[in-house]
Amino acid sequence: MCYQMIAIATYDDRYFISQCEHGTLHLTWGRMVLSFHPEEFQEIASTLTSYKITSRTTLITQHVALAWHEENLVQVWLARVGLWLESAGFAILLALITQASQNVKTPSSALLDQYDLMCEPGYYPIDVPN
Repeated sequence: MCYQMIAIATYDDRYFISQCEHGTLHLTWGRMVLSFHPEEFQEIASTLTSYKITSRTTLITQHVALAWHEENLVQVWLARVGLWLESAGFAILLALITQASQNVKTPSSALLDQYDLMCEPGYYPIDVPN
């Protein structure tokens, strides 16, 4: 479970990318959160940062697939999760991924045990009801 999240790319409070203490990257897109291993995210980022949005070409790699439909609609697959985006939303996604790829941090040491958090202010373990 992730306890510390640092925003590394932000469009607004509904569209941003954060990184947790484990190094995992979390893309928040509206009400959905997609999580990526750092190496997987870097492969996605290297593919998308070189993509020319004006070309509207189909793209298929191991971790990314893009297919344009109609004038303004693109189907984006990131690590087996699909999104339908208008071109403006796709431009925001590209900008977020580009910015995040430049700000990815080396993860701090992972928490060894949940009890390490007992001394943290504001942390209260949840009792499971019988």
